[in-house]
Amino acid sequence: MTKANLRPQGIAAAGVCVLLLTGLGALSGGGQETPAAPYEVLNVESGGSISGSVKWRGPIPKIPRLPVTRDPKICDPDGAKTLDLERLVIGADGGVANTVVYLKDVRGGKAWDLPVSEQTLDRKACIYRPHILLVPVGRAMQI
Repeated sequence: MTKANLRPQGIAAAGVCVLLLTGLGALSGGGQETPAAPYEVLNVESGGSISGSVKWRGPIPKIPRLPVTRDPKICDPDGAKTLDLERLVIGADGGVANTVVYLKDVRGGKAWDLPVSEQTLDRKACIYRPHILLVPVGRAMQI
């Protein structure tokens, strides 16, 4: 699946997912969370890269559209009366959009230099875009 096919597709307010990354903590006994070690920005000279795609196997479930229950002038400008929350988006080649793959226990590496366009959560017709927004711990995001 090409990078263009993996771009976020959008999601309604009820399902928006803002994923906070940069040092993921593990659960300890008693249901209490252990604080994550801070991410250390390091000078990386010979860094590598990871790439790939997430593929769906098996039958594709039919996910129903949901009724518009809030402000139809804003949330349903076309008068469709239902919204596709885009909870599962599968391309013709089986590629699954709006997925996150992460590495556990990464405590250091190069700085996150995300462009402002990738730090912004936008809402249009009651659908938030992008579907998944990566925000390093302690960084701001635009809404």
